[in-house]
Amino acid sequence: MGDLRNVLTVLTGMIPQADTFVSESDSINVLKCGEHVASVWFDYDQNSFDWYLGVIDGDSYQDEDIIISYMKRGDKNGYRWLFPETAEILPTKKKMIIKRNITVSYSLTAMIRCIIDNETLKEINESFKKFDFNSLY
Repeated sequence: MGDLRNVLTVLTGMIPQADTFVSESDSINVLKCGEHVASVWFDYDQNSFDWYLGVIDGDSYQDEDIIISYMKRGDKNGYRWLFPETAEILPTKKKMIIKRNITVSYSLTAMIRCIIDNETLKEINESFKKFDFNSLY
C-alpha cells in the first residue's frame, strides 16, 4: 500500500485517506484501502474468463461487493499493468478475488505502470486455473 500511497501523493498532491476495513465477520478477512488484488472476470471480447489486477477502494463497500479500481493488462501474461486514463471502477464480489496482498512495483512514464513479480504471477495463474467459474452464477 505504501507504493500506491506514494504514487498517488506525487500525482495528486493529496494523501489518500487512512485504511478502511470490511466487517471483521466477512469471510475474506480484512481488506485494506490500496491493497492490490487479482479478481476473476468474464472477458466478452475474448468470450472467456480471465483475471485482472485491481486496487481496493477503501471508501466504498456496497453490501457484499467491494469497490475495486481495475488496471489494464500491459502484456499477454499479466506481468505488466497500466492505470487507464479513466478508471474502471467496479463492484466486485468477494468470491471473485483469487489473490490478495499482491506486491507490485510502480514506475512513472507517460502512464503509471506496475509489475507483478514472477512468483506471485505463478500463484495467481494457479489460483485462476483452480477457480470454480460456476460459483459466479
